[in-house]
Amino acid sequence: MVAKVKYVRLIVLSTLMTALIAAGLLAGCAQSTDTTSDTTAPGLVNSVTDQEGILYTLYVGLADKDTGAQVLDMQEAKDLATPLVSAAGGGGYTVIEAQGGYTDDDGNLVENDTLVYTGVHASEQEILTLVDDIKAALNIESIYVTSAHTGYAIFGGQLKAA
Repeated sequence: MVAKVKYVRLIVLSTLMTALIAAGLLAGCAQSTDTTSDTTAPGLVNSVTDQEGILYTLYVGLADKDTGAQVLDMQEAKDLATPLVSAAGGGGYTVIEAQGGYTDDDGNLVENDTLVYTGVHASEQEILTLVDDIKAALNIESIYVTSAHTGYAIFGGQLKAA
């Protein structure tokens, strides 16, 4: 009988805890009636950023397309790619030396040095041309490219129009 009472108490406590947790979680879902606070996120152009545009990032893995191995070291690759990036669009960029990797068709992990060019302001066509030019200059198979619609500001300088 004592074991049965303890079991019933355990079920009641468990049910009570579940109900309290559910109530706590659902409380966060309740719609606020407070209309006095401004929860609107700032726009892309705001008191910090005064321009908006598309910002591109290029991830340039240095595995040679013919050998699959890295042939150029970071500095050699930067010496070839950086002038191409600088000439595209507004000429501004940041280059970061990184390590990257991918899984090949056979399931093997392939790792290599990677140059990441970020902050590239250029037109779509300039980016497409830049990708082809870098691939040819470095003899690489692919470049991973991301784009983001972003707000930005330059304090103490300016970008050329893309």
